[in-house]
Amino acid sequence: MLFSGHLAAGLIIGSLTGDYSAAILGSVVMDSDHLITYFKHGILLKPKKFFQAVFSDDLYHEDRNYFHSLFVAVPVMAILIFFFGHFGIVFSMGYATHLLFDSFDSSYFYPFYPKKKVNIQGFLPYASRWELLLTSFLLIGFLVTLIV
Repeated sequence: MLFSGHLAAGLIIGSLTGDYSAAILGSVVMDSDHLITYFKHGILLKPKKFFQAVFSDDLYHEDRNYFHSLFVAVPVMAILIFFFGHFGIVFSMGYATHLLFDSFDSSYFYPFYPKKKVNIQGFLPYASRWELLLTSFLLIGFLVTLIV
């Protein structure tokens, strides 16, 4: 899912819990692992190739790596909840939602990375109008949480 969809999910969680910073951090910071792949392939400082990779359907089949792995996600969430209580719970809600939403799109998603036996590819074409429609519904959902 694109950044905008994860951000919208974080806004909803933030609105429901009252902790926007933890919710938004948890829902978007995980995509920083894409930068590892972009660095590895030498496109981090090449704007045209960088944006091509960002909006492609996982050009290198490894964009979602360590932070998208349950081997990292579960311990991170457990540690944050143990040491930071409410912040950790809200952050973990954002993180879990991030992983769930990434399983909806067609990009490669290895939940047990670096092991690549299990690959989840969802029903929504990546960066498609369908994904943008889902993001729109999430934004409407966020607005509803502000009114209610």
